[in-house]
Amino acid sequence: MRKQFFLVLVGLLLFSVPLLAQDGSKDAIMGTAHDFSNAGNLTNYGITFTGQNAPQVCALCHIPHADMSNQSPAKTLLWNHQIPAATTYKVYSSPSLKAAPTALNTGNATQLGSEAFYSLACLSCHDGSTAIAAVYRTPDNTALTGTNNMTNLPIGDGPQHLIGQGGDLSQSHPVNFTYDAALVAADTGIWDVGNALNVAVLGTSMVKSVRPTLTVDANGALQQPLLFNNTVQCASCHNPHNDNNADYLRTPVVNSQLCFKCHSTSPTYN
Repeated sequence: MRKQFFLVLVGLLLFSVPLLAQDGSKDAIMGTAHDFSNAGNLTNYGITFTGQNAPQVCALCHIPHADMSNQSPAKTLLWNHQIPAATTYKVYSSPSLKAAPTALNTGNATQLGSEAFYSLACLSCHDGSTAIAAVYRTPDNTALTGTNNMTNLPIGDGPQHLIGQGGDLSQSHPVNFTYDAALVAADTGIWDVGNALNVAVLGTSMVKSVRPTLTVDANGALQQPLLFNNTVQCASCHNPHNDNNADYLRTPVVNSQLCFKCHSTSPTYN
C-alpha cells in the first residue's frame, strides 16, 4: 500500500512540474495592473469592490465555483469575466505570411472551449467593449460595481492597451494559427517546434514551447512563447500573471529578444 501511494505521489509531482513551469508563481500578479485587490487599481478603473470577502485578486477573471449560477459560455479556466456579444475579430493577413490565421469569434462555442480561448479571454477586457467589472458571478458576500471599460480609463491604464477595438486585430501580430512542422517547412525563417521534449499537457490542451531550451525567470515563468494545441494565441507571448518584462511579456523586447524566440533569418535554425 505504501509503495502504491508513493508511486501515485511521484506521478502527481512529475505531472505538476510542467504545469507549474508554464506561468510561474501566480503571486507574481500582486501589484500589477491585473491585481484587483490593489486599491490604486480599483480607483483608476472606477471599480467598487466591497464586502466581507472583498477585495479579491483573481475573481474578476476566474471564479472557483463556475456552476449554473455562472452563465459564462466558456468554462475554460473557470472564466468569470463577461465575454463580448458575438464578435468576429478580423485577423492579420499579408502576402508574405505563410501561416493561415482563423478569425476569432466570441459567438463560436467551439472556440470558447478550445485553444482560441487563450486569445478570446484577453479580448473580453482589452477590446474595450465590456466593462472591467462585468462578471458572470459576483463572489459570495461581496458587492462589485463599475461601468468603465478600457476606452475610458486614464491614459496609461487603458487606451494604450486596447487591442481588437471594433473587432479589428488586423494591425496586430497574427494569432489563432497553427504552428507546426508544415508551417516550418513553408517558412524557413521560424524555429522548428518538432522537438518532442517540449511537449507538456495542460488541462485538455497540448502546450508546446517553441524553443528547445526551457529557460525560466526568477518566478519560474517560462520565458519563451507557448503554443496552445499547436496554435499561437495571445497568451503565447503574454503571461497575464507576471509583468516582470513589462506588458506581461514572457520575454523582454530589448534587442528583439521576444521576436527571435520564434523568428530567425537563418535556415540552420530549422
